[in-house]
Amino acid sequence: MPATLDVSAMKPFVVKGTHFKRGEGLWFDSGVVYLATTADNTVWAYNTGTESMEKLYDGVALGDRAPIKKVDNVTVSSSGDLFVCEDPGEIGIGIITPEREIARFLRVSGEGQVVPNTPTEDVQNEITGVIFDPSGSRMYFSAQRSFFTGVIYEITGPFRRDRIAPSDPPPLRVETAREQPLRDARRRGPRVALRLGRTATVTATLTARRGGRDVVLARRTLRRDLGPVIFHLQRTRTGRDVLRTRRRALTGTLRIVAVDAAGRRAEVTQPLRLA
Repeated sequence: MPATLDVSAMKPFVVKGTHFKRGEGLWFDSGVVYLATTADNTVWAYNTGTESMEKLYDGVALGDRAPIKKVDNVTVSSSGDLFVCEDPGEIGIGIITPEREIARFLRVSGEGQVVPNTPTEDVQNEITGVIFDPSGSRMYFSAQRSFFTGVIYEITGPFRRDRIAPSDPPPLRVETAREQPLRDARRRGPRVALRLGRTATVTATLTARRGGRDVVLARRTLRRDLGPVIFHLQRTRTGRDVLRTRRRALTGTLRIVAVDAAGRRAEVTQPLRLA
């Protein structure tokens, strides 16, 4: 006798969630989940490190100027470029670069766009499955209903492969909140969130003015791979005393330095308020 499962009494695992308008393409890369929602022609980026959502592309806001229509399947190449397929219409592929430049990458036209025995104005063809071979030199995608049976195309590059030029310093994007609860800093140390564009050794230091001079409240050095990085600073002896006895807000300076294997260096400084 086959096994049966009664789901009537089961509770949903996710009690609350965000509703999207026809979610389709989904891709994970370097700690970021990319999601395409076709009904509102939008591409989203969810940062798993900071648990924050960003609109990368809003086709509705661009109106007739939108370079990509009816976003669908998505893929991130080795260079960090996001390639976006289109649903029925002017079928093609768009590109969103890491610098947030947006453009049409290609369009399928002529016989390749038309579904046989279907009026041109009622084409129900679409581009899907864009992907690259392991070398990053060839792109593949399919036109679902071209020539009735559908077609898979191969495009030979060159395509961009490297995310950063070897001469560039390691890209460093600090995503740390500029204000954090003082009680959390007392218990675990100040929290640091950042994004690295290349594997690097990261040193983060929190200083504050005490008695007319700068004192180090917390510091930590660690080596991390590219992508999102989250960690807590280790309080110094002075820092433990200051944070334990502090009864009002404290504003310090957070300095983060990233150095890659070749000795290239990037540095970011921002205020950090503990309240």
